[in-house]
Amino acid sequence: MSSTPVKRKQNSSGTPRKAKKAKQEDANPNNFTEDDKHVFFFGKKCVFSQFHPAYFVEGDLKFNCMEQYMHYHKAVTFKDKQMQKQILASDDPLTHKKLGRKVSKFDPKVWGSVSLEVVKRGSKLKYNQNLEMKRILYGTHPKQLVEASPRDRLWGVGMGQSNPKIHDPKNWRGKNLLGEVLTGVRYEMMQADGVLDTGKVAKKNSEERITVEEEKAGQSTSVTDKNSETQNKTEKMSLEQVTPQKSPEKTKMKEQEETKQDKSSATQNKTEKETLERVTPKKSPEKTKMKEQEETKQDKSSETQTKTEKGTLERVTPKKSPEKTKMKQQEETKQDQRYTEQSKSKETKDEGKTIVKQKETDDNKSAKKRKREEKSMDRKESNESLSMKKRKLDES
Repeated sequence: MSSTPVKRKQNSSGTPRKAKKAKQEDANPNNFTEDDKHVFFFGKKCVFSQFHPAYFVEGDLKFNCMEQYMHYHKAVTFKDKQMQKQILASDDPLTHKKLGRKVSKFDPKVWGSVSLEVVKRGSKLKYNQNLEMKRILYGTHPKQLVEASPRDRLWGVGMGQSNPKIHDPKNWRGKNLLGEVLTGVRYEMMQADGVLDTGKVAKKNSEERITVEEEKAGQSTSVTDKNSETQNKTEKMSLEQVTPQKSPEKTKMKEQEETKQDKSSATQNKTEKETLERVTPKKSPEKTKMKEQEETKQDKSSETQTKTEKGTLERVTPKKSPEKTKMKQQEETKQDQRYTEQSKSKETKDEGKTIVKQKETDDNKSAKKRKREEKSMDRKESNESLSMKKRKLDES
């Protein structure tokens, strides 16, 4: 008998895995988990993700998510105008990521020194222009935000939310740069809004501040936003009516709990300040002192080098004593005299040679004249003898 495989009953939502995911999403609409100290997020559906759709404006430019903003400014830093246009033309964060990897003349050192500030500036624009996301961000105070990305070890921790070791920061495999930037942005925004106080006062102040901002934004937006605000107010009123009045003993207990929460939140604010200092590190006075000491050492070493160079030059070119200088001057004068005497003797010799040559030429000329004269006399004598012989012949 062949055993037929038993088929699992599927829910209306599809496969069993999809059904579990749907239940988890219903239980956690913001798509993040948290413990006593941390808020873990990952995925496009979470507000804190770079891939989450969030429309905001910077000057004349419009962005649909933080991934687009980050990779656009990557192309701006390396002056790649073609990639800037392509990134702005696309609406898909995955294509933004692929195009960002194709930026020409990319230098990881330069981008590493600029990227944190770019993400920080873009996150402030995102949450200040999307008030519902801002409310969710303020609701995570004072816990540390953690990107539970199992593969990203630079912007995330390199671990998933389901990993039980993720609750201890010592077990993290990544730097969690995005989480640290978001915790720092949350601290600065709450400080600017004046809602960084601890306890219920902070929540009331934050809600009042955000509702005021929503009213200002609702004046320029559609009427539906105003209707939603009124619905939220009616819900609050109904909750206040349903909740019974508390006795004075319970109020004292709550006040004690609030003081405890104030102390705990103050300590957590200190941790947030430390994360801010990590994101934007300040130079400690010890490091500045060390740098000053190194500079002074370098100055001293340069001075010693110049002194040694001067010493070597002095060794190579020793100083002359006055006696030696006098001796050299005397020798030079003697050499000059000798040179003048030699030149004069040469001139006299040359003159004598010229005189001898002139005499020789004169003697040669006189000898030649004598020879010519002797030849002419011989010719005359021969002619006379011939004439005498002709006469004798004629007479005979």
